[in-house]
Amino acid sequence: MSERRFPVCVSPDHVMGLVEILNSVGGAADAERINEITDVDADLLPHAIDAAEILGLVKFNSGNLRLTGLGKKMAEGTIKYVKRELGDVIRDVEPFRSILRRLDVERMIEKDELMDQLKGYAYWEDQEDLEKVFSCLLSWLLYAQVAKYDWDEDVLLPNSVRTRHPRGHKATSSGDLA
Repeated sequence: MSERRFPVCVSPDHVMGLVEILNSVGGAADAERINEITDVDADLLPHAIDAAEILGLVKFNSGNLRLTGLGKKMAEGTIKYVKRELGDVIRDVEPFRSILRRLDVERMIEKDELMDQLKGYAYWEDQEDLEKVFSCLLSWLLYAQVAKYDWDEDVLLPNSVRTRHPRGHKATSSGDLA
């Protein structure tokens, strides 16, 4: 995976929406065409493309987007498959990698400690930005079901229900795990 800075405040829905739209137009298209189809904020699409590329879902070259094999599987997979696969993929991408490794060891990270760790990624300019980044990061972790959050205690916890599956698994025709 790339070591570019992951645009954490692009939501999983934006990234998966991009992947699904790209799949619906045959798996490849000019970014401008995707922009016309989606009619989203002009600032959002480049960040969604960056996130999808860092996650290995698309390739972007000279204005052209193309789904990767993983991107196609995720566009056509069940939500259960997508969340499980995304959970495995983000484990290899910062800032998720460091946070999840820490969570594996410590079994709990308090919100303040997590926010201190996020400061090292230069996603923020002030406390309000840091709160937004925290919320965005949490949306990725919860969507991919790799962590859960105790709102009463303000702590991040491992998702004990989710277990990792080996890479290279086979998907069934329904897109679910075999």
